[in-house]
Formats: sequence, structure tokens, C-alpha cells
Amino acid sequence: MIKFNFLGKNFMDVVAQEVGIDNVNVQTIANWLSSGEALLVDVRETSEFEKEHIPGALLVPLSVLNPQTFPHFQIKKLVLYCTTGIRSNAAAKMLIKAGHKPPISMAGGIETWRKAGLETEIFDEPKNIK
Repeated sequence: MIKFNFLGKNFMDVVAQEVGIDNVNVQTIANWLSSGEALLVDVRETSEFEKEHIPGALLVPLSVLNPQTFPHFQIKKLVLYCTTGIRSNAAAKMLIKAGHKPPISMAGGIETWRKAGLETEIFDEPKNIK
């Protein structure tokens, strides 16, 4: 992943902060998931999800994400992830603009999750939100 710096900060973090998106590290998110505090949504495409994803993640590709029909989650933290964090930040921005509670974006995406040694799986039938 190419990192752009702006005044000593990661450019994606600067943009995310401007619209109220929290980029949270993978270890914190793993803890939330293990304690049932978060709902995890993968915004990558189906083919990417099938190759590898985080166990328990729901699939809502950014290409079909409709913020108007996306369910409003009030009880759990809504965590979005993609490969590196670019699409999850874009999805979060779309949801915020549509009036959703600000979701959380996984910093570094599944690449960082994998590098941290956290579990991933291969599954050929994604679970979609209906």
C-alpha cells in the first residue's frame, strides 16, 4: 500500500478525520469481535471475499452499497474493512452522508490483519446483508 503523508500524518487518516471516520487498529477490532461488541462488514468485491476474508464478516461490496437501504446499526460498533482501508473509508463516508452513525474503518484493512497473524478464512458463499 502506498502511504501519502500530509504534515507528518497518513493522508487517509487526515481525510477520514475530516468526515468523522475513526480508523482503528486491527488488534482493537479483534478484541471487539471476540467480545461481541462489533459487526464486521467487508466492502471488497465477492471474488476478493471468496479468496480470503475475516471470519464472521458480512459482505456488502462498495460497488453495490446503497446507503439509503443499508440497515442502521445502533447497538454494536459497525466496522468496515477492505484490502488496505481506501474502500472502507469511502463506504464510511457514503454512510455518514446518508445519516448513518459514523462507522469505523479498519486501519490497513485485511492486509494489516493478516500481517498481525490474525485469522482469515476462505469461503465460497458470502453472507450478504438483506
